[in-house]
Amino acid sequence: MARTSSWMVMLMAVVAIGMGIYFIVQGVTQTDVIESEMRIDQVTIGLDPAAVANGELVDSAGETQAALDYMKEIRRVLQYNYMVLLGGGDFDPTNPAHLGLAQGLGEAVDTENFLAVPVLAFGFTQMFLYLGGFMIAVGIALGAISTALCKRKEA
Repeated sequence: MARTSSWMVMLMAVVAIGMGIYFIVQGVTQTDVIESEMRIDQVTIGLDPAAVANGELVDSAGETQAALDYMKEIRRVLQYNYMVLLGGGDFDPTNPAHLGLAQGLGEAVDTENFLAVPVLAFGFTQMFLYLGGFMIAVGIALGAISTALCKRKEA
């Protein structure tokens, strides 16, 4: 019975380590894909003009979150101004400035949504990396338990 338990625990250890490795590989691979896609889109929102001149692009989780936060602030200002116009009954669809404000608000919302997707994806890939590390740690712990069970049986 002890031998069977030891082998079952060892099998669980191997499966946990294998799953952990798979999760980490997927996390790294998908992070690379997201970063590559962000470089293709050549997003520079919120970056310093000197950095942009040097070829810097928004292509990491932190930079994408910063760009999203920047766009949220722009959208909030535009939204407030638009709502003031609407609320006061002053919106004039024939006024180019009013139309520009409405169009800018729409573009800000679109850009904010565009940036929210990779932010979510980066978070998801980080979850895979952490979960993979956890699974490997569990696998190692289960391997140690299996070894202890074998040694206990022998004693």
